[in-house]
Amino acid sequence: MPESGSSEIRGACGGLEAAPAAGVRRPGTGLPVHLLLAAWLGLVFLVGNWFPLRATDLWCHVGYGHWILDHRALPERDPFCPLATVTPLVDTAWLSQVVFALVERAGGVEWISHVFALVLVTTHAVLARTFYLQSQRVAVALAGSVMTVVVGWSRIATVRPENFAALAMAVLLWIVVSTETEGPSGDRPRRWRWRLAIGVPLVMLLWANLHGSFACGLAVLGCCFVGRAVEAAWAAKRGGIAQALAASGTDPAVRRWLVACLAGAAATLVNPYGVRLWLSALSFAGNENLRGVAEWMPMTIVGPGGRSFALSWLVLLVALRHSRRPVPVAHALMLALFSVAAVSSVRMIVWYAPVFAVAVVPHAADLWRRWLPKGPVEGYRPNPLWRVAVWVLVGWIAFAVAPISSGLLGREPRRLERLLGPSTPVALTRHLRVHPPPGPVFHPQWWGDWLAREGITPFITSNIHLVPPEVWRDYTQVASGLSGWQQIVDRHGIQTLILDRAEQGVLIAAAARSGRWQPAYEDSQAVMFVRRPAPPPKSPDGGAGRLGP
Repeated sequence: MPESGSSEIRGACGGLEAAPAAGVRRPGTGLPVHLLLAAWLGLVFLVGNWFPLRATDLWCHVGYGHWILDHRALPERDPFCPLATVTPLVDTAWLSQVVFALVERAGGVEWISHVFALVLVTTHAVLARTFYLQSQRVAVALAGSVMTVVVGWSRIATVRPENFAALAMAVLLWIVVSTETEGPSGDRPRRWRWRLAIGVPLVMLLWANLHGSFACGLAVLGCCFVGRAVEAAWAAKRGGIAQALAASGTDPAVRRWLVACLAGAAATLVNPYGVRLWLSALSFAGNENLRGVAEWMPMTIVGPGGRSFALSWLVLLVALRHSRRPVPVAHALMLALFSVAAVSSVRMIVWYAPVFAVAVVPHAADLWRRWLPKGPVEGYRPNPLWRVAVWVLVGWIAFAVAPISSGLLGREPRRLERLLGPSTPVALTRHLRVHPPPGPVFHPQWWGDWLAREGITPFITSNIHLVPPEVWRDYTQVASGLSGWQQIVDRHGIQTLILDRAEQGVLIAAAARSGRWQPAYEDSQAVMFVRRPAPPPKSPDGGAGRLGP
């Protein structure tokens, strides 16, 4: 960091020292690295396109999107689950839901998978560009993208509105880094500063209507502002506290980040709910029903995301130990904030992953420059036409192999079982279409959204935060087959039990033993029981009553 008398304070959000001359390259190293990066992004797209559309909250969001399009309004209560109609609904993902519904109406269910793959690869392409701006090296950008996938892998495979929010996070980090990154001569291009004034509010406006995680974007902006203010004050510390505070308040970059924070926060209020969206997003994690849900529970080393989180901190500590670059205050703040969030709730790993990569990439670039010195050849650059040809060729290969090209290349589309994956009860669904079950129905919570899509009134869906706590307790007691489950289903008037053979073996055995339920359907995945008819009343003489004379 420059001394207090210096006219330039290093950027708080990843600004680099003057980059080495771009023309200094080892012969033949440019094109293979570009090929590797192109192949990596092609693999991300290919894998994303082959991910199945599992029986998750995706179908709740798709159903909400269709409801919004049909009614031209946002639902005030859950329109599909009768037991959830008491709690007012703040639909924090309404725009994502509309996108999902429009995609399905235009291209069918398979196009939801295609859009997911396109959003996923765009997210990682933007992140790779961000890492390149920090390092000026394609290899380091590739490594940063790989680290992001490895750390956030536990959340990548699920299709949901969170995917659009991840893209918004990537774009926001790109704006932050590109605004603060110094050019080869040590300056910060003024033409990039418009991104703070226009790009930040636009990204935050869209993010607030796509997903309720927009608070993560505001946290990034807040860390950048505080980090820059602390660095400005520290640079002027020799003049005393008053001068340090004055320097912090008059520094142009501090003012820019303050305006960006305020503009971003104001943009999030442009939504159908106004400030209610903030209140809902802030209070959501405190909902009593979420305490027992795996993705909202604290992280453990052997649980989802635990090992990758620990590995990320090991990589970070090694990089900081050997790197000569100082750690920007903003990076330290973001790492601390998002690390605590990830440890507190497993699902926050998806936001921690790109923040971790942004923090570690500058140090990886420093180690690369010192440990892998370049050769003496000056002025070498791979032919740009070759780079374009490589990207086009790799992109075409990924497109041709992925399911998205089936229609264009005349291949048969994926079978429904392959598209929806083994977790979706496809065979059960076919049976229910021919033999509708008597209701009300009790079922696994994770199948509720899918069953609602098939026209069955669900007992509970993925929107467990909308049902009263006593209903959630009833569900968990019955689903686990605990003592008293029969009284609970009697109280709710349940006529059909649809159960997951892999997850609800205790309840399946209890229902089979009870004598009050008879099997109506079973396959390798699901078992269905219907309530046995009540025995006819006995006549006064002890015999069974009969109808007619």
